[in-house]
Amino acid sequence: MLDETPGVQDRLERIMQMTFVPQEGDNSSWGMWFDLWAQAFRHPQVSKDRLELDNRWRAVLVRIVEDGIAAGEVGEVDARAFAVAWAALLDGLSIQVALEDPEVIPEQALAIAMDFASQRLGLPSSRAR
Repeated sequence: MLDETPGVQDRLERIMQMTFVPQEGDNSSWGMWFDLWAQAFRHPQVSKDRLELDNRWRAVLVRIVEDGIAAGEVGEVDARAFAVAWAALLDGLSIQVALEDPEVIPEQALAIAMDFASQRLGLPSSRAR
């Protein structure tokens, strides 16, 4: 799906739509992540599996940034450092959205995450688009 989406900014926005906007009939996906994190804290094998999943997720983000660098959309940045920071930001925002925190609604989470990405990657502000 991401390969069919041109441009680093559009690809990041698509990821956030999948992350923050509940998909029809899917109310449990974040609950599974909450369970995984809790189990990983207590069980070394689950911790190892969680790390593998997070590394795959970060690799997707690294690829998006590296593609943006190659296309001239993004300046020279440390793609891995961005991926680690952005993934952590998305996790934190997702927890608030999933728990229905009234101060962190999906639209606000999208704006926060895109503002961060825009600043770090030198993209046009999402508000300017």
